[in-house]
Amino acid sequence: MKTQNHFPLNTTKSVNRFLLTAMTVAAVAMLSACGGGEDSGGSSTANETSPPGATAPQQEIIIIPSLSNPSAKKAVPAEEAAPIVAALRATAASAGGSTSSQLTQKVVISEDSEDLFNWAQVAHRALFPSNEPNQISSPYEFRFYPATGNYAGVANGRVYTLGPMNNGALMDHGTVESFACQFKPDRCASPGMLTSIPTPTYPAGSDVLAAFNYLNKERARCGFGMVAQNQILDTTAKDHLNYIAQNGGRFTHTQIPGRPGFTAVSPSDRAMLLGYGVSGKVFVGEALASGGGVFNSSIFGRGLGVNATRSLLNAPYHALGLLDSHKETGAAYELIEQIIFDSKFTFFMSGLILNSGFPDFNNRANNQDVATDAVRTYPCQGSTDIDRQLRGEVPNPVAPRNLETNPIGSSIMIKTNPKSVLSITGASMTNVSNGAPINLLPTLTKLNDPNSHIQSNNVAVVMPNAPLDPMTDYKVVINGTNNGVAFKREFQFRTGKDFVASPQ
Repeated sequence: MKTQNHFPLNTTKSVNRFLLTAMTVAAVAMLSACGGGEDSGGSSTANETSPPGATAPQQEIIIIPSLSNPSAKKAVPAEEAAPIVAALRATAASAGGSTSSQLTQKVVISEDSEDLFNWAQVAHRALFPSNEPNQISSPYEFRFYPATGNYAGVANGRVYTLGPMNNGALMDHGTVESFACQFKPDRCASPGMLTSIPTPTYPAGSDVLAAFNYLNKERARCGFGMVAQNQILDTTAKDHLNYIAQNGGRFTHTQIPGRPGFTAVSPSDRAMLLGYGVSGKVFVGEALASGGGVFNSSIFGRGLGVNATRSLLNAPYHALGLLDSHKETGAAYELIEQIIFDSKFTFFMSGLILNSGFPDFNNRANNQDVATDAVRTYPCQGSTDIDRQLRGEVPNPVAPRNLETNPIGSSIMIKTNPKSVLSITGASMTNVSNGAPINLLPTLTKLNDPNSHIQSNNVAVVMPNAPLDPMTDYKVVINGTNNGVAFKREFQFRTGKDFVASPQ
């Protein structure tokens, strides 16, 4: 037997600039998972790797460097590779192995793919020796090189090669974003960005560890730098969740003196009380989310911690805070309320706090700021499992619209250096599968923020007017200027499933 109820997250106004989000979760008795981890399988081969008549000399197997791991590559399993190889060969053969000068129709591919292929032709000329035409065999954008029999391709935000360079195997070289610094220098990691952190001490298998790791994975993927665990900020987060639990479960960022569990009024005060940072210069931003569900089990369902983080990263004000330039954070995830009824079902309400810590907010040397010539987005190229809708945030970024009854889609956060002036001159979003355009709301900036919550000129948010489809790829194009210098960002991301919690 299954039971399914929906419970909105509680939301309240914050004294800080990182405010609450809202999330609705469905809790059911059973959850089936699909997909899986990376397959390291053996080499996958094909009988032929180039159109008839093309020269395909044997070559030494070469690993194209990846920023995330200089030796990272894996073979696509043979059964999966076979139809892909056949489709690529057929498409290339239909062009007769022609060079770009012989093709009469220009095939337009994504900006990142274009730049990646152009870079590969320079950096690895022995493998990709000429300026070949763009071709498409959905979902692959690729170029075929008749002189060597090699293919370079991009699909779903990942880089692939095929041909004699891999002994005929179709190889996955990782994400396009891992190569971005090579073909677009402004996307290199900014000086001072954390690319590794000490191993966190949260309990293995816990929701708080999962939430912390998820936040770092998303920050690192899109070029915002990782954040390290700070145990004082952990304690302040846990103490505040205990305060909430002892005071009726009402979610708020402030504490009232004299109430059970009181430690200090604001998040910054609570951290300073425990010795955090430089007195008078501390700023702690508190992002708080709550959610619950009904389970036919006495064991609290797993997964709410990650989903709360995922929802916070789709709430404009919260996401801009969680992607800010702090280098450390604290996290806590606690059960707030538990009610057993009908002897079979239990209602659980939980809370997640992510504390963004600035021990000296005015000292930018302590921060990991985006480089002055860089433009970062979240989501970014290759992002997956993005929350497809926003049903609540306080304050409401689209006030007076009721987000609970009229939600918006996956928000796109755009950030530059804090000293830069960002201007968005155009934005579009399309459904990759059918090319359908997505209706966008006016870009949210300091100039039109209904809550005056955005205080700086270096951030903007693009918001779809309605929820997006689950498990669907979307293409985004952003045009603008960064300190007067024109830029264009073009990328794809994929939405996830609507969250379902399961007891484990």
